[in-house]
Amino acid sequence: MKVIKPYFKKDNPDDIEVNGTLAITPAKMQKLAEQGIPISSQVINQVYFDGENNPSWDVPMDRKRGIDINDMWQHEQNVKTKLKRATKDAIKLNRKDKQEKEV
Repeated sequence: MKVIKPYFKKDNPDDIEVNGTLAITPAKMQKLAEQGIPISSQVINQVYFDGENNPSWDVPMDRKRGIDINDMWQHEQNVKTKLKRATKDAIKLNRKDKQEKEV
């Protein structure tokens, strides 16, 4: 069996060769821990960041399975109706608050 050695062309004298023996696998971590050798993984303290401070678990309507253009249109109409109703209710509450303050 022929062993293929990786080709490393050293054009820049500041380049450092990769040493593959520095990584510790989870199995090695377990063996070291069982032997009483303290270990810590560098990735344990890393926090996954996907660009949002508070990501939501809600799936947008257009990304759900089985949704077609008609469902999207109906959903848009429902949202518009709810927004209009909420706006009217907010205006009524503001008027009522103003009237109570005047009395």
